[in-house]
Amino acid sequence: MKKTIKKINFFLIILSLVIPFFYTNASTVEFINEKEKGLKEYLGENYKERIIKNSTSANTITEMESLINKTSLENSFGKSYPNYLGGLYINNSDEVVIQIVKNKIPNKLTAKEEYNLYSNIISLDKNSKIEYVDYSYNEINEVMRILEGYYTANYYTGNIEAFYDDITNNRIVVELKKYSQDEINKFKRDIIDSDLIYFIESKEYTEYLTSYFPGQGILSLGCSVGFRAKLGNSIGFVTAGHCVSEIGQEIPLYGSVEKRKFSGKIDASWISLYPQYTVVNSLKFHAGTGVSTIPLNNSPVTKFVVGELYGKSGMSSKYTYGKITSLSSNMNGITGMVGTNIYATNGDSGGVVFKILGTGAKPTAYITSGIVHGGPSGGGNMSFVRAQDIVSSFGLTTY
Repeated sequence: MKKTIKKINFFLIILSLVIPFFYTNASTVEFINEKEKGLKEYLGENYKERIIKNSTSANTITEMESLINKTSLENSFGKSYPNYLGGLYINNSDEVVIQIVKNKIPNKLTAKEEYNLYSNIISLDKNSKIEYVDYSYNEINEVMRILEGYYTANYYTGNIEAFYDDITNNRIVVELKKYSQDEINKFKRDIIDSDLIYFIESKEYTEYLTSYFPGQGILSLGCSVGFRAKLGNSIGFVTAGHCVSEIGQEIPLYGSVEKRKFSGKIDASWISLYPQYTVVNSLKFHAGTGVSTIPLNNSPVTKFVVGELYGKSGMSSKYTYGKITSLSSNMNGITGMVGTNIYATNGDSGGVVFKILGTGAKPTAYITSGIVHGGPSGGGNMSFVRAQDIVSSFGLTTY
């Protein structure tokens, strides 16, 4: 019953967006027609159903993960995820895909509790697709932890440019600065030899040296404003850590740097605003024109799903959107970021990243998710630092 209500409410919201007002002028009609055309080009003639389907699939995966976490705690399985689970993601048809390691499916008679969890997961959504894979998510995470430890300590002297979990292909991708069979063999000998790892040549990642709307440019830094947050009673905003040089640095027309970190999972800084300035929760660059009529929900996203729709607002490439492709993207010495196929380029660093409800062309809500870190030199698919990690590390509160 609850699911039915959610679907009806969501449909009414979408319906209210696509039905034009009774009183419109020619330019308004043209704008509506362009939006309708954009939706059809992006999702097809059945775009209304696709919007609902993607959102429903994301909610289903969240339910599955909650079920896993609850059952694992109750029965002390000792792992974050069951050993038979490879991953969960949304495919290009907006369907839930459950990856299963076939030879690790629990026995119904000898492992009743684990089998019950397995049965509950695969039966939660009768339309979900089962995909048999070689490696469990626990195995992927174990190799990722080894790589993160090495990468953090050896980024500047080692041969790893970037690495990330490629959930849809059940593997880890490692990008080598120097790519050859000899370098691959050296990697396997000196770091880790795992069939999980797929090697490719480096894409030459660069930090987007780029900042009172989220996404607006901070010209003196060559960066973009991220999301607003408080430190105690002081108001300010978050941008990228690599955009500033030190704590105490004065940023003309904005304020001073009070927090900065460029290591581990954090590439961020917090700038305390001068008393006469503020940051609002409306995007500088968004799907429409003028000031965004959709406010930015500034409660950070804590759960991310591969295949779910996200966007970013930054001063160089403005508003762009795409999907999450990786839950652990690592580059420039920073680990545990979220990888996407969202375009960004130099100048977008620190810009706000947000979850999109609806579609990229016709959003119904934006929810703060993080800030732009970087991607390939000259522009390309970006990775972002999670807002929740920044808030926790700096002791901030969003508002």
